[in-house]
Amino acid sequence: MHKHSGEMERLKQISEKRSNQVKTGFKRFLMDEIHWDDRMIGISGARGSGKTTMMLQQMKSRLHDGAEALYASLDDIYFAGNPVV
Repeated sequence: MHKHSGEMERLKQISEKRSNQVKTGFKRFLMDEIHWDDRMIGISGARGSGKTTMMLQQMKSRLHDGAEALYASLDDIYFAGNPVV
């Protein structure tokens, strides 16, 4: 078993939980400006401006027919010792 498989499973569970909890009623104007088909998307902005909510809304709306996505906050301790790319 890969030494990081437990941590990746934890990140997947967090991602799924966050996606399931997000509400989709209000959508930000940027939703149509982002190239959602890109392999990796980063959004910067002030704390509390809706970045996480927007990412999770998009992820939730696109997860169907076996599609996969992972939302991971780079603040997670996992990334202290594991590079993103």
